Amino acid sequence: MRNKAIEYPHPVLNEYTNDFAECNFSIEIVSHGDTGKNLEFEIQHTLDCPGMLQLVRDGIAKMYLRVVCYRTSYRIVEELKADGNTIITLPKKMVTDVVDFQAMIVATQDFDNYKLDEFNNDYFEGASFRIRKGAVIANEPGLKIKLSTISPFGHFMVSCPPYNMVSNGFSLSLNQHQNFS
Repeated sequence: MRNKAIEYPHPVLNEYTNDFAECNFSIEIVSHGDTGKNLEFEIQHTLDCPGMLQLVRDGIAKMYLRVVCYRTSYRIVEELKADGNTIITLPKKMVTDVVDFQAMIVATQDFDNYKLDEFNNDYFEGASFRIRKGAVIANEPGLKIKLSTISPFGHFMVSCPPYNMVSNGFSLSLNQHQNFS
């Protein structure tokens, strides 16, 4: 399920608000595979916001990926690497139909002076905010991967109709029925 607009008491980098000027946070699945018992997805993130990136590098915030299969109630949260791609492994027996991916950046500690140069000056010029540990300071809309099963061989396939795969200009470069075997 795509993330819905949520109001926060502090600026949040996302597609629903203008809290940040000329910044972007998004994810992309750059490769995928089937290892037999597991599906693997290589996730690449884009964070075009120097102030937010510095918070991550300083350990004040971390990037996480939430993966959910609503049909089976399978849920995991994995930390995204600050530099480089992250491999996410999903047990095939735990997922079916559609898997949702959404990234967010979360504060790892309380801090009293949350103020970035990239804040939209029309709204936040000169303002600073108190942030609590666990507060979301960035999120991206997420994306869905539709999984299909080829019953004669037992291999999973990813079906990616273009209308399901748009997230901040994101498009997944898979064939509509690409076999992983």
